[in-house]
Amino acid sequence: MQSAALIMLIYSALFVVLLFITQNFKQQNNVFNISQLHFESKALERLETIYRFFNGFKPTLKSIESNSLFQNYIIKGTDKAAVTETFLSIQKSLNCVSRISFIDASGNEQISVVGPATQYTPKLLNHSYSIPKSEMRNLADQPFFQEFIKLPSGEIGIYKIENSQASTKGKASKPPMTRYGMPVYSQQKLKGILIVDVCLKDFLNLFSKTTLYHIYLMDNKGTFILHPENLHSLSKSPNHPLNVTDVFEEDIANQILKSQQYFDNAIYSQAFHINDNQQDQYYLLLKAKYSNASNFSLQSYEAVAISLVLALLLTLPVAYRLTRSQQTVIDKLDQFAHVDQLTQLPNKNSLLEDLEHHQQADIILISIDHFFELTKVYGYSKIDELIKCFAMHLKNYCTSNHCHSYHIGSERFVLLFESTTEIDVSETLNSIKMILESKPLIASKHTELDITLSMGVAHFDHKHNTPLDTLLDAERSLFDARKMQYAFLPADNNSLLTEQNDQKNIWLLQQIRLAVRDSSVEVHYQPMQNAQTGEVYKFEALMRLRDYQGELLMPSEFMAFAKATQYYPQLSQQLICKTIETLSRLPKSVNISINLSAIDIKHPEVMNTLIAEATNRQVTKQLVLEVVESEDLGDLQEILQISKTLHNLGFQLAIDDFGSGYANFQNIIQLAPYFSFLKLDGTIVTPCLHDTHYHQLIQSIIKMAKTLQLKTIAEFVENEAIQDELTKLGIDYHQGYHIGKPSAQIRID
Repeated sequence: MQSAALIMLIYSALFVVLLFITQNFKQQNNVFNISQLHFESKALERLETIYRFFNGFKPTLKSIESNSLFQNYIIKGTDKAAVTETFLSIQKSLNCVSRISFIDASGNEQISVVGPATQYTPKLLNHSYSIPKSEMRNLADQPFFQEFIKLPSGEIGIYKIENSQASTKGKASKPPMTRYGMPVYSQQKLKGILIVDVCLKDFLNLFSKTTLYHIYLMDNKGTFILHPENLHSLSKSPNHPLNVTDVFEEDIANQILKSQQYFDNAIYSQAFHINDNQQDQYYLLLKAKYSNASNFSLQSYEAVAISLVLALLLTLPVAYRLTRSQQTVIDKLDQFAHVDQLTQLPNKNSLLEDLEHHQQADIILISIDHFFELTKVYGYSKIDELIKCFAMHLKNYCTSNHCHSYHIGSERFVLLFESTTEIDVSETLNSIKMILESKPLIASKHTELDITLSMGVAHFDHKHNTPLDTLLDAERSLFDARKMQYAFLPADNNSLLTEQNDQKNIWLLQQIRLAVRDSSVEVHYQPMQNAQTGEVYKFEALMRLRDYQGELLMPSEFMAFAKATQYYPQLSQQLICKTIETLSRLPKSVNISINLSAIDIKHPEVMNTLIAEATNRQVTKQLVLEVVESEDLGDLQEILQISKTLHNLGFQLAIDDFGSGYANFQNIIQLAPYFSFLKLDGTIVTPCLHDTHYHQLIQSIIKMAKTLQLKTIAEFVENEAIQDELTKLGIDYHQGYHIGKPSAQIRID
């Protein structure tokens, strides 16, 4: 009865609160006021996305214009086929670029390539190709050509968004597109226009995705470029494109088109330009999806209030029943919190609570080997059956060996031995492994699996560690065992060493985070000497970090760990930007090498930074990119395509650390046309004076390099004797402490 009275009291209080909230809601009518605060900030976010997208293609035109092959074609009329191939490489790497063309000053197309982004043509393309000369056009009378030809040297123009909504008979509707144009000059004389066509279909599809707002884009006449209800067919009829007046009231539509910024109830619009000359104006319009809530009438509020009161009355019996079965619910929740629902074994929470009740105990963490691979092969349903079967074997083991079993997640189980049970750890681990691995796991009539186990062991003492610390010690023991390829390791002081190593990694992570946050990566440059002339005009850029105390950290101390973190690409970008900034201040005869790992080559942001910075500062020809031969670079065709693109953009390429890995000479031969240097690893240079095998190996490598027209560089030239011997063998460049140590300053003799 006390419970029933309490429920009635609570429901009465809820009813009073409900009346107050409803009345207050009617008076203030503030459902929409919340979203008003977000309109302007959301519009600014969307405009920033538009500006980033439209400005993102300007570096592409600049890189083409400064390309050495393209300059040869402009000045001498040579290398047209190579320029066409460069256009095709760039078009393939940018899937929203539909066409790249060079048009001479008279308006005649000289080079033009198209690709898969041109999906609106009657003939659907699935590859890129060059337009034959017979199909090239004269575009002198086109408005975009007339606009681009007026641009001053070095300036890039963006032509208005071409919004071909309406279909003509027999032709498919074209998606919106825009054009970028850049005049090309030679000796202050206009040679033509470089034009890149960009299809906006994919960008608009992504741009339109939002939860709270409908997004519209319109041109200065109110014609929709983007409409949320139909992204592909924006016309009422073939001759009537969909206009703002077709969607909104005429008065509102006119105010939108006349105002730089407009707001009315659930609609917000902002005018913007995509070009620096402010010629063509467009409108971004946001409309709240749930604005109807602000138009509730008085009757609507009353209906809501009545509905809520009825809901309270209808739930009253349910609430009363719940109070009577309160203990049942609590027991059920407790069971969920402490018992694994798959195996019905106690879970991690139970393990930690049980350890709290012991003065001392030993735990053994058991993990099924290759569990991820097994899951991929058998699927979740069969793996669940196998896990249940293993749990049953574990229960049977515990029954006869006076211990407790737990399932703490996935493929991991724990056995707990109480302090009163004296166990020989190694003997117990061997016994567990032998017994459990001898019993196959059976999921069904046709699925029977033999498994292997790895184990970690830890001792709990309530005076020295907590249950969580003990479980972590067992995890460390398991990790160390797998790292050393053992089934288990005996309990000893190795956990202390592992903990110290973990602390060192945490310290390293802090230094790396600081370097990323403060842009404090240091670049040191080690000279390379020409073996024949003794001149030093080449340097290698090497990364350094500084710790809290200002001590210098070498790559051997942090690089392997950094590559396993999300911060490594940002470290690489800092090295690239600082190296290129230094190189831009040096004479054109100076070259600097940058190491590129497999992570760098496959990371779009790193490669975009490299290409954009080197192109903008016009140092591509001075930059040597060293690709590490010993790393797994993956698919050869992908690396060939990347190498070809970088080579066409003017970069020099080098194969680094040659001889340290398992070189595939066939791969080297295929890569050779795009590479200029082959760098011998120090591990084969250092012993060459005293070991004839290494001496002969270096001779063979130099001979192969000369055949492939690759210059050779030897690392770890630590003394004059090695330098003289390598010079006799025909090496082209020396690098090492005998030539010069890495320094933050570049010294040119």
